[in-house]
Amino acid sequence: MNGRWPFRPGTALGIGILVLLTIGVSVCLSKAAEDALPLGFAGAGEPVYGEYCSGCHDQWGEGTTAGPSLLVPGLARPGYSNEKMADVIRKGVGSMPGSGLDREEAANVIAYVRDLQEAAGLE
Repeated sequence: MNGRWPFRPGTALGIGILVLLTIGVSVCLSKAAEDALPLGFAGAGEPVYGEYCSGCHDQWGEGTTAGPSLLVPGLARPGYSNEKMADVIRKGVGSMPGSGLDREEAANVIAYVRDLQEAAGLE
């Protein structure tokens, strides 16, 4: 090597940029994984739904005079994502108040609602 830099001029800059891009992508991916809605379980969601949602939406999601049916095509997947549904459950929308549920509880409620929708032939 004769004490000389073994790469072409500018290679170190290119490697540095590549390393920084790799770190940036890794940080973004880990942040996205943290923000991702956890997998919900319908069995765990049913009692939470019963406590927070059934008073307005009915135990089977058919709706009442206080809240609309959840068994409509517009709320079924893929039209209404789980992430969007979690936001509505947690924060509320229109006259529906936010529940204050954490992300795991909301994911469980969503799994229960998705089961109701599937049983109604919507998925």
